[in-house]
Amino acid sequence: MKIRSATRADCRAVAELALMAGEGIPAYFWQQSVSPGEEILEVGTRNACSETENFSYRNARALPSSMIVSPA
Repeated sequence: MKIRSATRADCRAVAELALMAGEGIPAYFWQQSVSPGEEILEVGTRNACSETENFSYRNARALPSSMIVSPA
């Protein structure tokens, strides 16, 4: 099995993993940025697609199936 660098296509999976593993911390911070009608996972996905922030797909690794396995 080959582990690869995550891509922009993996942003939602990165955000989902952060929500599961973050013990409420990502949810707390992302809730501050939710717009009316927006889901918290959308905020996390948007953040994970960042090219400049530390929380980004750029700092994650994934399996070929797009399942995120670990931070870089």
